[in-house]
Amino acid sequence: MSLNALLRNLLGELPDALGVVLADWEGEAVAHAARMDDFELKVFGAHHGIILDSLRQAAARLGEPGVEEVAIHADNRLILVMPVTEEYFIVLTLESEGLLARARHVLQAYAPQLHEEVA
Repeated sequence: MSLNALLRNLLGELPDALGVVLADWEGEAVAHAARMDDFELKVFGAHHGIILDSLRQAAARLGEPGVEEVAIHADNRLILVMPVTEEYFIVLTLESEGLLARARHVLQAYAPQLHEEVA
């Protein structure tokens, strides 16, 4: 299954999701599925990749294990960022009323398939 098809399936399981993007370590979108503006989603991906990288560096300086996820609660959105591999990460954007626990569960369920596709 292609990465875009995989992400479309993931998005289909989360009715409150606005978009999902898989990006590389430079923040470049590799695949995405969206119910929002594609450009905005890709920019979200790049910016949240910077946040993930900063947190990974801070954790490493403190001798902590890697970052498993980052959840951001904004005024009108929930954003969940998860590493897929060392080089790739996924950013899921939800409506502010979205169910974060459900989103986590779905991302974790898709993680092995995503890992296999990009590894």
